[in-house]
Amino acid sequence: MEVSQMVTQGVWKKDDALKQIPWFTDEIIKKARAKGVTSPFDILELEDDVRGEILSDYGDESTEMAEIAAFCNSFPTIEVGLSVVDADEITAGDPFRVSVKLQREVDEDDMEEDEVLGKVVSKRFPSEDKMESWWLVLGDEEKNKLYTVKRTSLAEAATLNLDSYAPEEVGEHELKLFLICDSYMGVDQEFVVKINVQEGGDSDEEEDSD
Repeated sequence: MEVSQMVTQGVWKKDDALKQIPWFTDEIIKKARAKGVTSPFDILELEDDVRGEILSDYGDESTEMAEIAAFCNSFPTIEVGLSVVDADEITAGDPFRVSVKLQREVDEDDMEEDEVLGKVVSKRFPSEDKMESWWLVLGDEEKNKLYTVKRTSLAEAATLNLDSYAPEEVGEHELKLFLICDSYMGVDQEFVVKINVQEGGDSDEEEDSD
């Protein structure tokens, strides 16, 4: 997944996330960092004079400035909502489900008339038709256990169900949910998912038979 990000944007994992932005040289990145810019989101939030100071090498109507704006406007912001379905009824070794809702933040005022949500902007990737893919990964970092993986595309919103089997050990388990993009660096997110596993019906029947 990280390799896909690096290939798509033509950068290394060790590189500054701002290096993904077209025409951002090391010098521009240095000036941007000095102004508190840490991601492409911040470029759009700057006052015009501050942004102009950082990008003084390029004119307001230049091709370079247009490509910078296109990248920053397409850089995805995803809100994530999640819930454990029937959280009070999870039993050892039985199926359980985590429901995840993804919502892209969209500023319609900044959208071009023919803009396609989820279309990747990259100056270094040869295809102009690449669409974002998102990976949802649910696992237990402490035990190095993977529960489920699901891949999805995303326009404006999507709801997905992650199905797996609960641990055999009774008690509370702290899992991690990762949202990983295949096309941009600096947009991945992670969340804690707590599940409380109870004894299953088979265990009760075995105790009764004893």
